[in-house]
Amino acid sequence: MATYVSMKPGSVMAILLEKAVNYVNVMGSKPTDSFPGTTALYTGATPRTSGVWYDDVWDRSLYTFQSNCTGTPGFEVLNDETIDVNSTALDGGGAFNLTHLSYYKTSWGSCAYLLPHNWLRVKTIFEVVRENGGFTKMTDKHPSYEIFNGPSGTGIYVHSIFVSTDIKEGYFPEINAVASTVGPTEVYDDLHWQAMYNWTGGNFRSPVQSLMLIEENGTKDPHGTPNLYTSNFQLFSVAQKEYGYLNGSTSAKPIFNPNVTAALDIIDANIGTLVARMKTAGTYSSTLLIVCAKHGQAPIDPNTLHLIDPSAITNATNVSLAQVTSDDIGLIWLTDPTIENVNQAKSDFIKAGASIGIRDVIAGPEVWQHGYGDPRLDPRVPDIIIQVTPGVIYTSVTATKVMEHGGLNPDDLTTAIFVHNPSISAATVTELVFTRQIAVTALTALGAPVNQLDGAQQDGTVVLPGLF
Repeated sequence: MATYVSMKPGSVMAILLEKAVNYVNVMGSKPTDSFPGTTALYTGATPRTSGVWYDDVWDRSLYTFQSNCTGTPGFEVLNDETIDVNSTALDGGGAFNLTHLSYYKTSWGSCAYLLPHNWLRVKTIFEVVRENGGFTKMTDKHPSYEIFNGPSGTGIYVHSIFVSTDIKEGYFPEINAVASTVGPTEVYDDLHWQAMYNWTGGNFRSPVQSLMLIEENGTKDPHGTPNLYTSNFQLFSVAQKEYGYLNGSTSAKPIFNPNVTAALDIIDANIGTLVARMKTAGTYSSTLLIVCAKHGQAPIDPNTLHLIDPSAITNATNVSLAQVTSDDIGLIWLTDPTIENVNQAKSDFIKAGASIGIRDVIAGPEVWQHGYGDPRLDPRVPDIIIQVTPGVIYTSVTATKVMEHGGLNPDDLTTAIFVHNPSISAATVTELVFTRQIAVTALTALGAPVNQLDGAQQDGTVVLPGLF
């Protein structure tokens, strides 16, 4: 943010910062992948409390579809394109594939499937606003992001397994339906931007006729502009992963690849259009605009990049591993998580060490001691967490990506927030803040009861300083 604004003093973001509180010491969720990162924004909770660790995890208490909740429990829970009926279609095929969902045994002995919103353990800001008479809308990158309906299933009013693109409150076009490069991602993001433009003007989100054509029919929503509406945009992340930064970059001073700068220029222009729409709709002065990133990206220094095949983790130990989830982090669940097996696996990983990209190993009781929850009590918490050597990404050694997110190093965790309204006096806040504070801040701005956000209450999450 600081680098871009210094390069582009006439940019929309630079102008907005003149009437904004700018937070320059911001930490994302741990881990920092998209799913827990988004959950932090909308619940105010840490993964320990929300139960959302990643979009690909192991749960020792759940069952597969075919098992009818019999036999030994344990299931790989996926909340990405994998659970779509058709992940190559923009609407995900219009439904979830029930055979790919996790199943649990109910208290009365039957076997039931878990929709994504059933997976979340705490309330979302969308639920709190709805329960107090407000109106919400949201768009994000997979149909599985209906998880942010929250446990009630009503935060953004997607009530069933059907998640078609013309649902007016939750809009989740499948990003897997487009190529993961900058050009198609820009077109994909335009769907989200168009949704935001329509919502700002109090319009319904009209159905997408094709990836390249959006019909904006201007139909007015009887609720008008939502009290709370949010979106995710992928272009900058994809540009980072595809192009990265130039030699000479450090965490303190990144040197942008021109393609990364171009991606930020596009985002900046779209924010400008959004603000212009707010002014036209007469909502600009009454809107608190929060611009943020939910995670960082690593490595910023391209000289440290080191791709390692994920099989290196499995091959480093003879202990049976139920699940390994890896990006620039390793989350590991053991088939038999006895303390003997945990200690043996930890010893093996430490022995392998730098040769497979390991900087630190957090295992067994240490997971709880580091504040991540207790794997002995919570069936979702990993038995072992691997922190990688800065620059390491677990991926195919032939992969073309040059950055990734999800890990625990500073490049992953450090991010940006600024909060804008024309009535705000410009201020820079240097104290450490967390992305999960956005949830509490949004409810406070709306006058909604923050104490109803149970996950934030459990984690002691407070409002961002310097605003109210």
